[in-house]
Amino acid sequence: MISTWELGISSASVVAKRIKEDLIGPHATQASREALSAEVIRVALWVLCTPRQAVSFAEASVTTRKLLELARAIWRPIEDNYGEKHGAWDLEHDSEPERNGTLSRELLDSLAEQGDMFLLSGGRWLPTPLRFVPVTPTHYLLVGGMPTHLLPDVALHALHLHGSFRHVEGDAIVSLQQISGITVRQFQALESWLGPSQKLEELLGLFDQYELQTVVHQQVSDSSLEAYGANDNKPQFLRWQALNQVDNGRYLLRASNPWGTHQYSIGFISGRQLIQQSAGIWQTDIRRLCYALDHRAGKPTSVSWNEKQRELLLRSELPGRERKFLASVGTLQENADGYYYPRRWVFSKDVAPVFEMLKNLGIQVDTVR
Repeated sequence: MISTWELGISSASVVAKRIKEDLIGPHATQASREALSAEVIRVALWVLCTPRQAVSFAEASVTTRKLLELARAIWRPIEDNYGEKHGAWDLEHDSEPERNGTLSRELLDSLAEQGDMFLLSGGRWLPTPLRFVPVTPTHYLLVGGMPTHLLPDVALHALHLHGSFRHVEGDAIVSLQQISGITVRQFQALESWLGPSQKLEELLGLFDQYELQTVVHQQVSDSSLEAYGANDNKPQFLRWQALNQVDNGRYLLRASNPWGTHQYSIGFISGRQLIQQSAGIWQTDIRRLCYALDHRAGKPTSVSWNEKQRELLLRSELPGRERKFLASVGTLQENADGYYYPRRWVFSKDVAPVFEMLKNLGIQVDTVR
């Protein structure tokens, strides 16, 4: 059979089509932009790292700059086919003219979070081993740095692309075990893949035990500080209040800086004055702590579940661990008005694990009929 390349190139669209087919085979037509960009990164990292497997991890790894250079070279014909504008990549500052979520350092971090890549010190990268993560009783996540086109045929044909994630149905796992000799070592428990988390009760215990130091001559009217009012029956981003609007008690505090980030601490307010305050909190999951404080106050946030549309609507963001799980099994819909909230997740698979996670955060699920 004569390939497209042997016949010659007839147009940019033919080049882009063939590259997509080479990347993900039979899934080329269903692949989203997100899926394609993730696959380009996997291929580039694999090409750069696997020829040097006999050396140390540090020597086999590649820098962010080198990885993105190759990935962008592969991506260029695909991007050209989208008919989008682009200029020269700014590799020195690791940025590009129109990012749109593709082929940036942000994408590398996202693939590292989902377990396909590993970040070493000094901004160097390695592909991770291939493994299967059971998400529901009937399907698995395929996690690891191996490019899709190198997968066994059984896995390739049973594969479903879900954004940057890859899913494999349970029946295919049985066949793969028989054909490819997959062992228990190539399976990773869902809890392990999601990463560690603290229970709400543990976070509340730490919150209560934080050492506070006396604050001298600092008034509650200080506009740089806000307190988290867990007693307010509102979405979480509306529960932050000026210090002169809260009652006496211990509060989670946040201070804004000119760069748009926040520093968190714990303080005690009495008589409209900040009496005591802790040092900065660096090792605590602040988002999860907010859910713990909501739970204690008896004012849980709520989400709406539309069974007919299979849509979960959130007006408060979830901690990173739960967002990671939702991204692996659901699809985040953009709001027509461009606003961040509400967060609208649509699911085609079993949502029981999602509801269990929401329950563990103390979130109330309201079913819309």
